[in-house]
Amino acid sequence: AEVKIRGWCLDYFRLVDGFIGELAALAGPSARVVMASDHGFGATHEVFYANVWLARNGYLSWAEAASKDELGKVATDHIKSHVVGIDWARTTAYALTPSSNGIFIRVADATGKAGVPPERYLSFRRELADRLADVRHPDTGQRLITRVMTREEAFPGAAADPAPDLTLVLADHGFLSVLNADVIVRPRPEPAGTHHPHGIFFAGGAGIVKGRSVDVLSLVDMAPTLLHSLGLPIPSDLEGRVAIECYEESALGGLPVRLGA
Repeated sequence: AEVKIRGWCLDYFRLVDGFIGELAALAGPSARVVMASDHGFGATHEVFYANVWLARNGYLSWAEAASKDELGKVATDHIKSHVVGIDWARTTAYALTPSSNGIFIRVADATGKAGVPPERYLSFRRELADRLADVRHPDTGQRLITRVMTREEAFPGAAADPAPDLTLVLADHGFLSVLNADVIVRPRPEPAGTHHPHGIFFAGGAGIVKGRSVDVLSLVDMAPTLLHSLGLPIPSDLEGRVAIECYEESALGGLPVRLGA
């Protein structure tokens, strides 16, 4: 069965590749074709129960009715909200959704209310981030979390307020679990596919160097690169850069990078 499914997948990708070839041919030899994935893909083998770790370290309390997961899940479809099992009167930090990999901190909105006093927010967040960064696998001793980003790091900009206070990058790039459990980490029943930060990029056509491998680009480099390819100016407030290393020297002379307002 696995061999047959693999064959179907390869046939599908060959078909899609054929469509791309037809589009490139229709565009003609003067066109440039640029392709980039919005993310890579890989396997995740374990589940990190973030709320369980928070509970064991005094940041979260479970309500008595909170059931425990034994199947290695990150969430469940059988409840309307993944926060119904939390005792909010005794909780200062919690994970809300698996796919955000985010930790939210409760800040007290008035003296005597539940949560972290506003004046202690930054020190509390710093302490929590340091402790999360040092979470170890109980069997291997390896770090479960390779990076902990603050809201300002992960979501810079004017619309950052609703974002998680901390964003976790797990060692296998999987999603955390928001469920209760008897352990902080559990092997998945079978490996699951997950997004990976390293995707693909390639370009071809008029003025593009053939056979050159370029250094790692950022996803935000794609918009400036495409604007430049179209001969348009790059807005001065646009993040990213033009991937000029993709071009032949002679092509760059006739297509200089222009900055707009």
